[in-house]
Amino acid sequence: MTITCSGCRAGWTALNAAHCSGCHRTFAGPGLFDIHRTAEGRCLDPELVVGRDGQRRLFFRTGMWRGPELTDEQRAKLARTWGGEAGDPIPA
Repeated sequence: MTITCSGCRAGWTALNAAHCSGCHRTFAGPGLFDIHRTAEGRCLDPELVVGRDGQRRLFFRTGMWRGPELTDEQRAKLARTWGGEAGDPIPA
């Protein structure tokens, strides 16, 4: 099932995706959507959103804004937590 924005006609299939009706950008999840908004509800350019450490927090990949890529160490830790193997696919 494809979900479509009536304001810009963007479409996505991820059920957890969040599309902004203000700037019409699509985010991989509601938490990523939240960090692109100011306390006053204004949209920030996702390319300019940085964390307290000064590192970018949002990256455009596969049609939507996502968090940073996981390192091999982070993927292995998640696989252990989920009971899988280090080479198993883990959503980015």
